[in-house]
Amino acid sequence: EKTSKSLTSLTLEDVDNITYYDSGANADDDVDGNQSEASQQQASEIKITKIDGQWRVTAPLETSADTSEVEDFIKTVLDYRYDRVIADSSDQGVDISDYGLDKPTRTFTLTDSVAAGQETDQQQQKANNSLTMQIGNKAPVGYSVYFKTTDDKVYAGSQYIITSTAKSLFSFRDKSLITIDSSNIKSISFWHKDKKHSYTVVREGGVFQLQKPAVFKTSQKKVNEFIDEFNRVRIEKFYDAPDSELKNKFASAGSLMMTTVFELSTGESKSLAFVRDRGDLLVAFDADKAVFKLPAVFEETVNNLSSNFRDHSIFTFNSTDVEQVKVDGQTYRVAEGKWYRSTDFDDSGVKKTEAKTQDNIQVLMDEWETAEALGFVSKDETDAITSKGVTHRLELTLGLKSSDDATNKNKAEQGDAQSKTLSVSIWQQGDNYYLQHSDSDQLFSIAKSLLDSIAPADTSVLTTE
Repeated sequence: EKTSKSLTSLTLEDVDNITYYDSGANADDDVDGNQSEASQQQASEIKITKIDGQWRVTAPLETSADTSEVEDFIKTVLDYRYDRVIADSSDQGVDISDYGLDKPTRTFTLTDSVAAGQETDQQQQKANNSLTMQIGNKAPVGYSVYFKTTDDKVYAGSQYIITSTAKSLFSFRDKSLITIDSSNIKSISFWHKDKKHSYTVVREGGVFQLQKPAVFKTSQKKVNEFIDEFNRVRIEKFYDAPDSELKNKFASAGSLMMTTVFELSTGESKSLAFVRDRGDLLVAFDADKAVFKLPAVFEETVNNLSSNFRDHSIFTFNSTDVEQVKVDGQTYRVAEGKWYRSTDFDDSGVKKTEAKTQDNIQVLMDEWETAEALGFVSKDETDAITSKGVTHRLELTLGLKSSDDATNKNKAEQGDAQSKTLSVSIWQQGDNYYLQHSDSDQLFSIAKSLLDSIAPADTSVLTTE
């Protein structure tokens, strides 16, 4: 019975063309009494065509279509089932105006690419499977609406077809700002007015490398997240014919808030300019042609990502390679994967039976292995901070057991040494904490939480007599 009430035998793969018309007279209110997007617009006709496997809007303008939106619309129409046949409009005495079908509020046609050619009988038969629906009035009783197809019959079906096909040009348009493959990027340049900073990242040997404001070790993760954010952001509004006031904002260097330039390996350049307009974040490739509104949070997101292009990793050691740790004069040694005070071993290096594990040291090493800095301290500030007394001093003895190239290089530089010592100094100034180690001249600003495991915790249970 359900199959018999289908309106067409077309499938999603058959449909290559859509014509959509809305009179703008369909006063669809939502549960809050607000008119829907479709009911607020004027009469409009939209044409969408699949070209070389890609959906494109062809009228009232030429632009890319949102594939998922188009295909969801097609599936909604093809899956729709009528409830009953009301009348045959070809019969005498049937007045389609009684059903609001003399002036349909919405009409859409799904057809295929051979419908217009009709070269063969088979193609003619396929063309005849194209579907046109005209939506009329809602039934006075129940949750039904009247509609008509090309077979002249007047049907009644669920009003779901009204809300589910309430579309606009904006609905069908591709709302991607940009689609870019990170592997094709040669360089990225980013500038932000308020933060007064510029960053330039260049791909070298397949790896992104910060070149501006200086050459620094670069976070590949942050650069790729920056690119992904541009690919992921969705346009909230299109200005296809920007007025002179809007064009002038983009033409004025003083009005620009951000700029981003992607240089591609193909020689192509994608340059984006951003301005703020009455609280809105607007962007344009060429403001004379089109301007787009983006979510305001996008500015903060990409700016934060760009300011973190620099690799914030503090250390490069593996926690499993640490054999001994000295914390503020107290030495700890590892045995069988557990940490103990050095005094818990006898002169021959055997662990005493009463030795207590120092779990905080393992936690400290695990946290420091992946620790990231909050920021980087300038040379002038470094001299001022490090001239003060050290709050904590640590020495990590690392066993050079790994076979990786970096470790082999260290071993070669140290002759036959089987271990190396990493010295770490920590300073506190008010609520701020800073760290520097012997493998780097950089002073890192760090979170206080990185020091939580330095002091051993007393895990004994209180007992009373």
